[in-house]
Amino acid sequence: MGLPAHLPAGVFVALAMGV
Repeated sequence: MGLPAHLPAGVFVALAMGV
C-alpha cells in the first residue's frame, strides 16, 4: 500500500479497492 494511512481518504480508497 502506497497510500497515506494517516488520512481517512487513503483508508477509504484502500477499502474500496478491496485490499
